[in-house]
Amino acid sequence: MLISEIVVAIVGILGSFTLFYFTKKSEREDQWRQRKLEQYENLLLAMSELAFNQQEHAESANKEWVIAFNTISLSASQSVIAALIEFNEALIPKPTKMLKNEDQSKLFRNLVIEIRKDIGLSKIDDEETFEVRFLTLPPGKYSKK
Repeated sequence: MLISEIVVAIVGILGSFTLFYFTKKSEREDQWRQRKLEQYENLLLAMSELAFNQQEHAESANKEWVIAFNTISLSASQSVIAALIEFNEALIPKPTKMLKNEDQSKLFRNLVIEIRKDIGLSKIDDEETFEVRFLTLPPGKYSKK
């Protein structure tokens, strides 16, 4: 009898430990996924700032872009970083001239696809038909006079 009680106690302790371990692991993964999503949102917001603030706040927008670009490597997958570098190189030397041609649009599309893969949305995407647009303002349309 004593042996069976000891076995039951050990199994109970191991079960509790296993449950605790996997619960904490799941919580850490959820926190990591949330952090990645926040960094991707910051990256896309910085891109939007570049597109929107082409003249009036260009220095601030460029600074936000550089910060987002440099910090994304902490959480982004290698494929996202490669797509981001390729996209950024298409913008050099003037990041404020974003997405003016078809090649830059393709690079942006590739970047978004890689981001979506990295945060687990790729299972619902069809890469053949996936389309994304990055809107910019017409030059001078919203600048102060």
